[in-house]
Amino acid sequence: AAEAGVHSVSVSIDGLEETHDGLRSVPGSWKGAMAALDAIREAGIIPTVNTQINQANRFELEALAEVLFDHGV
Repeated sequence: AAEAGVHSVSVSIDGLEETHDGLRSVPGSWKGAMAALDAIREAGIIPTVNTQINQANRFELEALAEVLFDHGV
């Protein structure tokens, strides 16, 4: 993708692991999304994230921001 000219890719992450997986109703989807962020960054593409703010994740946004920062977002 980087060789084709893709400069950034966005991944939807809707909270920390338990919250994200619960909102998506897919166990393991948070780990997959985080792995995708790492692969995007390692490919030389800028990773970005979309987060849906809601009652389930509103108190973990600061912690989520720290995790995302650690993954190059």
